[in-house]
Amino acid sequence: MPGQQGTELLEKVRRLSPNILRILVTAYADLDSTIEAVNTGAIYKYIPKPWRMQELKINLCRGLEFYELQEERETLLLEKVSFYHNMIIADRLLSLSAMSEGLNHHIRNALVAIRTFLELVPLKLEEEKIDPEILRDPDFWNNCRDRAENQVGKIVNLLGDLWRATGKTKTLFTDSINLSIVLSKVIEALQKSLDHKKITIENNIPSDFPAIQGDKKNIARLFELLLQDELVTLPSACKIRLSAKMSENSSGQPYIAITLQDNGPGLPQEDLQSVFNPFYFRGNDPKELGINLMACYFIVYHHGGHIEAKSSETEGTEFKITLPTNANTNMLQEQSQDLLQKFLFIDSRWNTIRKGLP
Repeated sequence: MPGQQGTELLEKVRRLSPNILRILVTAYADLDSTIEAVNTGAIYKYIPKPWRMQELKINLCRGLEFYELQEERETLLLEKVSFYHNMIIADRLLSLSAMSEGLNHHIRNALVAIRTFLELVPLKLEEEKIDPEILRDPDFWNNCRDRAENQVGKIVNLLGDLWRATGKTKTLFTDSINLSIVLSKVIEALQKSLDHKKITIENNIPSDFPAIQGDKKNIARLFELLLQDELVTLPSACKIRLSAKMSENSSGQPYIAITLQDNGPGLPQEDLQSVFNPFYFRGNDPKELGINLMACYFIVYHHGGHIEAKSSETEGTEFKITLPTNANTNMLQEQSQDLLQKFLFIDSRWNTIRKGLP
């Protein structure tokens, strides 16, 4: 090539697009050029001229198969990382569930005793015939007692929210659920709050969307919690879109994919790892923390699906929920087994082709 060596071109292609297969075809039996091409261009194959047509055909077919397997292998690796990431989150939240159950039992009982004592203080003062007004600073003691009661109440409510969020669900799902109708009822119940913040919702799930089998009350609660979280975190005059579609996984099992997309300010990428953490909150207002989203995670998890969040500071936040059409099937377990089998097959075939075996 005028002004450029073939090895330079191969190196440039490798930098721009590493996955493209590079084959060196040359009539020169120059060992130094071949070594340079291998070292800098990371070529897939070296074919000297004159080539034999049958051999060239075999090499091209193997190259195409190698490229396809390489692409599929990288996709599976990403799926594998995503799957194990979700499993880590699930394991962490399940541990939190066990902890919150113990906290709710032990700490709640102790706090109830403290709250009862605080409520009885004025009555005990009356029994002792002590007039609070004769105290040197009665307002201080009244304010202190009120603030202590408020803080105890917050802790009790927080423990209650944690317990409800991680509570056990049904083991057998028998409800037939029309997602469009359930979502419409949830939006109607929240309409006053939505109007107050001038937030509009587009329900793009058609009324004739296929019904799923699950826990109707908890699916309604899922939509309610997601929208409540949006109400807390979105500024005024934002828009929320909800849609759903049917699909099948690689083993042929049907599932639905629900998407909630808003046009709010979005989240920084470093915060996405913490959105399902019950003690995480967006912005400077900690009143909701992350308990709503943690509860959503558990509802989806108990239905055999998964939920993930994606966000961009320019495109808003998106929640993707995947649910089996029948919650009595264990989609997560089948997905894990199917993913492992596919990965082992692709990896084995990929290594075979790399070694040049048939």
